[in-house]
Amino acid sequence: MAKLRILAENYSDTGNITATPPLAKNTNVNNLKSPSRAKVIRTNAPVNTSIPSPLLDTITNIALFDTTTLQLLEDTGIASSVVGLQELHVKLIPARNISAIVLGRHNFPENMQIRFEYFTDLDGTVPHPTIPDSGSILVTSYESGNYPVDWDAFIWDSNPSDPSIMNNALKRANFVYWLPETVTAVKSVTIYLYIPDGKAEIGRLMIGSYIEPAYTINFGHKVSWEETGKQYRTEGSTLRSDISFPNKKLEFSLDHINANDRIQLFDTFRYLGKRKDFYLSLFPDNADGDIEQVYSGIVKITKEPTITEYAHNFYNSKYVVEEV
Repeated sequence: MAKLRILAENYSDTGNITATPPLAKNTNVNNLKSPSRAKVIRTNAPVNTSIPSPLLDTITNIALFDTTTLQLLEDTGIASSVVGLQELHVKLIPARNISAIVLGRHNFPENMQIRFEYFTDLDGTVPHPTIPDSGSILVTSYESGNYPVDWDAFIWDSNPSDPSIMNNALKRANFVYWLPETVTAVKSVTIYLYIPDGKAEIGRLMIGSYIEPAYTINFGHKVSWEETGKQYRTEGSTLRSDISFPNKKLEFSLDHINANDRIQLFDTFRYLGKRKDFYLSLFPDNADGDIEQVYSGIVKITKEPTITEYAHNFYNSKYVVEEV
C-alpha cells in the first residue's frame, strides 16, 4: 500500500490552459488555477453516440477489444453513452516531471471516462517517448460526484440546512490519478473528459510531482468536520447556531522522519506556508476507496509544523490541515 503523499507545487498554476470546445458562458478556464470554491469551470461539449477514443487505438483507430468485449462495454453504457468530449490542454513552462494529476471538486458521474496524454512539445503534437498515454480511466463510485448539476441553484459541497445532505445530494469529489511512474521533461498535457450530456463542473486542476516520505503516518490520526459558526442561548434557552458550512479537518503525525525526508518536508512547507493549497492523501491507492476519499483532499496548513529531532538523524512532526 502506498504511503502518505503530498502534491505541493502545482505546475498548472504557472502554465497556460486552453479548453476545446469553449466552456459554458461566463466561466473562464483560468478558474482552474484558483483555490476559491466560488470559481469553477462548466463544460458545454456537443454530444455524440460514437465510441470514445480511449477504446480505440490512437494510431490505427482500430478497436482495442474483440466484438464480444465491446458489446459488453456497450451494454453497460461505457462505450456508447451519449457523451460530449471536453479537452483541456495545459502547456507547462518550463518542462516538468509529473507523477500526479488532480481534478478537484468535480461532479463527474460514476464510470465516466478520463484520459491523459503527455507531450514533449508545447502544442501537443509529439507524444512522450516513455509514457505517451494513460489509457482509459473510469471514475469510481468513491470518486464520483452528483450528476447532473442543478444549473440554476448550484451550491458547492455540503449545505447543513438542506436535509438532502444525508443522501449526498450536493456531493463534490476529487479525482486523483497517480501515474505508474514519473514522466520526465513533459512540456504539455492534454486531458480528455468524456462527459454524459457534455455538462460537468470542475473547481481545481493540479498537476505536479508528489513527495512520499519513507515512513508513513502514525496511529492516532484524526478526521473531523469543522464549522466556524458560533452558538448561543436565547432568553428562552433555545440553542441558536450561526449558519456556516462544515469543512474537513485532518490531524496526523510523522514520527519517523529520516534526514532526507526532513529536508524535503521542511522545504515543502516553507513553500506552502498557510498561503497555498495542496493535495494531501494519507492513504493513497488504498483498496478501500472510501478510506482514500475520507483521508484526502485539497487542503491548506492551519498550523505551521515543527520538526523535532528525537534521535540522531531521526525526527517527528505534527500536522493540522483543513479543506480549502
